[in-house]
Amino acid sequence: MMDLGDRGEVLRKWFEQYADELCRYVRFIAPADVDPRDVVQDVFVRAFQAMHGLQRPEWARAWLYRIARNVVYDELRRRRTAARHAMWFGPQTESGMDSCVELWDAIRRLTEMQQQVLYLHAVEGLSTAEMAYALGRSATSVRVTLMRARRALAKELGWPSRGAGEYEAAPDRQEG
Repeated sequence: MMDLGDRGEVLRKWFEQYADELCRYVRFIAPADVDPRDVVQDVFVRAFQAMHGLQRPEWARAWLYRIARNVVYDELRRRRTAARHAMWFGPQTESGMDSCVELWDAIRRLTEMQQQVLYLHAVEGLSTAEMAYALGRSATSVRVTLMRARRALAKELGWPSRGAGEYEAAPDRQEG
């Protein structure tokens, strides 16, 4: 196993060799507001932490690209989660808190499985297959539970039906 000094030296060489092309790659795959230099910095921090797991040093370049992709995807996932939280819980204003309390009260009146499926899908962004695996249920069962949870929640909140089980958001929650 390499000591910290050796790992630092190897990483320094990789940085000199690959940082510019990793920046170009990040600029290509990431949203415009993501600073590629920040991502590349994170890439090399992660690489330093995980260097012991690199089995084939000749694959270092590809490994760094994979880390860069994962850092960008982690950022996109973090943003989606933050957006879902904002969508569900809204701004923490006086009226936002009232809406949040109302929503939580309505969610708590759902069955435990409906609560879990709704949370895993809407807040954490899990797919039907991921939820099925996590909950030990079939994908069909999860889809049905999610549909019923949405209907029950909309009914609890008094949202009007749009037909086919879909509900409109309350007027103050619609985009406009």
